[in-house]
Amino acid sequence: MDWGAVLKTARKREGLTQDELADKLHLTKSCISKFEHNVKEAKISTFINWMKHTNAQDLLIAAMLQIDPGQVTQILELIGQYVTFIKLF
Repeated sequence: MDWGAVLKTARKREGLTQDELADKLHLTKSCISKFEHNVKEAKISTFINWMKHTNAQDLLIAAMLQIDPGQVTQILELIGQYVTFIKLF
């Protein structure tokens, strides 16, 4: 799994620069770059915070399950529909 690519995709999808994300995560721009290029391995807590600050929990789930992010979206939508249906009764 190319974790750096997942991190970079999350950042870019949210429209953040490396500097902006570094400020949010209290890291340096250099550190962000190293994570994105797989030079440095992110701790799980950093990875989770990254996903939170980039609204990319779907990418986190997809990366962990090694499935397409679109599948995660479909699964979450189905769960939402199921919960709505259950609330009707």
